Amino acid sequence: MSISKQSAAVGGALKGPSERWLVGFERVISMTNIFQIEARAILEGLKLS
Repeated sequence: MSISKQSAAVGGALKGPSERWLVGFERVISMTNIFQIEARAILEGLKLS
């Protein structure tokens, strides 16, 4: 029996008030549940602020 790990990528970018790019992030994670993936993207975005 083999267990396959699936991965997903999360990313985002933050813009300032003048519409200029401030910072961004991209991560590859090994979660398969869509709710975990979305929560991780939110968490990573909050770490930037």
